[in-house]
Amino acid sequence: MQFLDLVAKDIIARFGNDLSEVVMVFPNTRSRIFFDEYIANATDKPLFSPRYEDFDSLFRQASSLREADNLMLISILYKIYVKHFYRNREETETFDEFFFFGETLLRDFDEIDKYLIDAKKLYRNIADLEQLSDDFEHLTQEQVNLLNRFFADIKTNPTRIKDNFISVWSILADVYSDFKAELTAKGLAYNGMIYRDVIEKWNISAPSYNKANYVFVGFNVLSVCEEKLMENLRPQSLYYWDYDEYFFDNPFVEAGKFIKKNMEKFPPAAVFETHNIEKPKNISIISTSTEVAQASYIPTFIDSLKKKEWLAPDTAIVFCNEQTLLPAMRFIPTNVDKINVTMGFPLNQTPVYDFIIRLLNLQQKGIKNGKFHHTHVLSIINHYYTSLIVGDTELQDLKDKIIDNRLFLSTAEELNIPLIFRRIETSEDMINYLLEIVQAVGIKAKDADADFARINLLNEAIFRVFRILNRISDLTSQGYLDIKLPTLISLIKRILSAESVPFHGEPARGLQLMGMLETRNLDFDNLIIMSLNEGIMPKAEQQASFIPQFIRRSVGMSCLEHQDAIFAYYFYRLLQRADNVALSYSTASNGIVKSEMSRFLMQIITELPNHEKIRRISIQSDVSPTVNQPIVIEKTPSVMERIINKFSITGKSNIQLSPTAINSFIDCPLQFYLRYIEGVKEPDELTDELDNKILGTVIHRTIEIIYRHLGGIAPLIAEKNRNSFTPFEVSRAKIEQYAGNHKLIDELLEKAFSVEFFGRPTPRSLYNGEHLIYFGVARNFIRKILLFDAANAPFVIHKMEGYERHTISLANGISVDIGGYVDRMRIKDNTLFVDDYKVSTAENKLGTLSGLFEENAKKHPKHILQAFYYGLIMSKNYPTNDIVPLLLYLPRIKSDIPYIKIGTGQNAIGINDFRLIASEFEAMLCSKIEEIFDPTKPFEANTSTESCQWCDFKNICGKYK
Repeated sequence: MQFLDLVAKDIIARFGNDLSEVVMVFPNTRSRIFFDEYIANATDKPLFSPRYEDFDSLFRQASSLREADNLMLISILYKIYVKHFYRNREETETFDEFFFFGETLLRDFDEIDKYLIDAKKLYRNIADLEQLSDDFEHLTQEQVNLLNRFFADIKTNPTRIKDNFISVWSILADVYSDFKAELTAKGLAYNGMIYRDVIEKWNISAPSYNKANYVFVGFNVLSVCEEKLMENLRPQSLYYWDYDEYFFDNPFVEAGKFIKKNMEKFPPAAVFETHNIEKPKNISIISTSTEVAQASYIPTFIDSLKKKEWLAPDTAIVFCNEQTLLPAMRFIPTNVDKINVTMGFPLNQTPVYDFIIRLLNLQQKGIKNGKFHHTHVLSIINHYYTSLIVGDTELQDLKDKIIDNRLFLSTAEELNIPLIFRRIETSEDMINYLLEIVQAVGIKAKDADADFARINLLNEAIFRVFRILNRISDLTSQGYLDIKLPTLISLIKRILSAESVPFHGEPARGLQLMGMLETRNLDFDNLIIMSLNEGIMPKAEQQASFIPQFIRRSVGMSCLEHQDAIFAYYFYRLLQRADNVALSYSTASNGIVKSEMSRFLMQIITELPNHEKIRRISIQSDVSPTVNQPIVIEKTPSVMERIINKFSITGKSNIQLSPTAINSFIDCPLQFYLRYIEGVKEPDELTDELDNKILGTVIHRTIEIIYRHLGGIAPLIAEKNRNSFTPFEVSRAKIEQYAGNHKLIDELLEKAFSVEFFGRPTPRSLYNGEHLIYFGVARNFIRKILLFDAANAPFVIHKMEGYERHTISLANGISVDIGGYVDRMRIKDNTLFVDDYKVSTAENKLGTLSGLFEENAKKHPKHILQAFYYGLIMSKNYPTNDIVPLLLYLPRIKSDIPYIKIGTGQNAIGINDFRLIASEFEAMLCSKIEEIFDPTKPFEANTSTESCQWCDFKNICGKYK
């Protein structure tokens, strides 16, 4: 029988059905909800319900002080702290910088009062601090981190830590005293201050507690104030303690540490069965290779219960690590009708937290010269909550507009979502801005189609954020918070990052999902406890405190040993009445340290009665390498029809085969198929990072603009202008004149950047550091091209960025067009030079011509194939000219003509007339193109992985790992 059920039956036996004069005092709200069920079932007669309280409510009703919220308390504490600590200092810390330390001080003050410690003696007992060693080994890392706020040289000068600590410690008595005086004057208090106020005034004037019967149920550790309240109410009180002889009398199990003391002071009203742990239990201990993998055991556990006619309310999943809640909810079988979540959940794990951070970053970092930076804009556009507010179609259109037009910086008008994209300049406006957006999200989110329990949790998080922002707004308008916008942004981030969402589901209905604290006083027949790892259960550290552990021990405050005993009690108390138990932990490594099972698991494995019957289960993630079946695309009749329609001159599409397409086919036929037959593309992204491809495009555009300018040709406006080009001759003097005009080059280069990279006129004042570096690199390369041209002038610029094509007939009777854009064509002495600019470097020579078409080559000479490809087209289209294809590698270009060479060593020959090799090259090229149309050769990946690393389709293929 459950503990609360036993208490309910005993209460009915003592007081009958009229419990109107009974006050039930529980450690948590959940106890009351379950007790309501048990007390209703304990009698079949009409019942007058008892009143329910906890310690907080008992103390509050006896005090004239009103408990303020933490944000107000810390804002008051901040002003008092600054007055003392920065009295003789020129600078002070901002409120957001103080906030975490303020929370720590507030917790310390709260505990000082609950344990009735004399704060003046505590903080002024400098002599006790002298026992601290110079390396400050008595301080926890948290306390050293707190000191780092004040003293920048702690890490470099550890001998000063003690002096620095004492300089802070010595003012805290005055801070404590002034803080309480300020609060008292306002009629305000923090929780512990109310406790102390009631107890210290009791002997002078006892509070007007009514003459009801007080029943204290299921407490464990008690503060001094709580003990004194129970003592003062002793004549009208009953006490019920929940324990088991296994941990009550076992010196090796710390769970009974406080229960023994409590029972001596406050003898139990009734003693129930206390030998539950030794009863037969079906216990399994599950180790998993990852934290999340523990959730995968939930369906197995529930399936095993169904064979025993289980009841969902008698089953609980308990989370020692609250971050595993959402993953676990995904593993709960769909046939579980109701799920009841009762626990605190980290706000920073919810979508609304992520959304708020993105909005704050937009206002803090994402606006330049009144325009919104694309990275922050896209970050917000891609968030689920933006789609709820605006709509998927509108957002996709906006995203396409930004990417297609390369809108690195956008105005609010261009973005056209005024709720989100507007400039915020004051703290008041920022709070209102966030409140408006959160309200809009909340309205839409409550109607979203999603798992009920999950969506309720997320909506609770939205409401929590709204309340926090509303409270900041109230405190600002009341004058408690007077902070500038940057401080407000940092403050909101700090508060939200540390906040927890107190989620309360339906009363005792459905499968129970809870944190360990929420299980107090509750019993379940079927139990899963997750994340039973050392450092999580029990926790490795106490909450941050500025009071050293040895001082805490000396004055009777809670310390690490107390915390271990508290969590041990929670664990063993929960275990004692359960029948079917699954206890899981993770073995995942954190760097070089492997996670360990909790000491509590070690204890039950070795010491629990019938421990030899405990089942051990290991769940390992599948980390063995998966063998991907190679993708092979057979050239079926339908595939062949698509190929012919794409590339044959008689096909519907008649797409010209570019040198890039041929290089793709040689590198990997499967890649060629995906890109050119299926039309698969990588998702479009917009990045303000420049790469060689964009740099090359900018340089091409600039050279084109320069020579159009030099030749007096109309400037390029659109792609359709490109082939309307009138050839003109340039002299060495004219080119040198332009090469020396740095101002003009910069102006024209800036135009090219605006067109090719930014998509709009963009002055250099808006460039970031990387843009300026690439601008300088481009300027240098352009000057090198002009100097190369000057050394080889005069010549005629025949065409720039012009399209050339030629039809070739294959042996299989199919004709295809080959073609592409040529960087530049210039003629000198009847020689047509086909220039191809390259911002990278590569080999400019080839062992044999056939090497251009080798499959699975370690280094496929793509650049040379492209140059010869254009050379072949020119040899057909310009039959009277000698043809010289050139690769102009800009990093190493000089005045000499860099002929492409074929051969090895001294026998390598520069190709100064492509016609010498045109026929041989054409035959090899035709043979390779014929393979595309060969129905017996499927499209499949090459065996070499040399080029796989950079392939856009490696995630589809799966060959490269």
